[in-house]
Amino acid sequence: MNRFLTLSFVAALVFAPVCAQAQSVNARVAALEQAVATLTTRVNKLEGNIVATDLAGNYRLIGVSTDLDGSDPAAIQSIQFSGTVTLSAVSGTSGGIGSFSITGGGRDLHFGVPPSESPLQVQDSGNITWTYANGTLTIPELGVNYNVAAGGRVLTYSGVSDDDTVDFQILTRLK
Repeated sequence: MNRFLTLSFVAALVFAPVCAQAQSVNARVAALEQAVATLTTRVNKLEGNIVATDLAGNYRLIGVSTDLDGSDPAAIQSIQFSGTVTLSAVSGTSGGIGSFSITGGGRDLHFGVPPSESPLQVQDSGNITWTYANGTLTIPELGVNYNVAAGGRVLTYSGVSDDDTVDFQILTRLK
């Protein structure tokens, strides 16, 4: 009987650390699996697998607008502007509501007789609605369709507006 107790005691001393080590390894593997799953989700979003709620947040807006007018007298307007855009998602929809605020300035050059130049000031703000589908965020009130990149962290627009003004805008997500 003594021999059995001694062997049982030795076996417990030998195998107890192995069981404790296995539990520790299992915990580390589970933590690693969770970290990989989280990273996979983040990479998928960066690759464009997003929904409207991923776009909710505050953005910094910068833009340039240039208008070349061939009427008599010919004119050139160039405006630089910056501001903020806030997007709030509406549950159960592919978009939401928000607001914008911009300020900026530029120059207005007329080629009449005599030629003239004058400063331009831009200041505007208001409420907006927006929708998101297939990599494009549309804001009807601003008349633009933004290309969504980097998982919604960067939005870009380049185009010609209805008054033949060439516009370029970049929105970057704020933390």
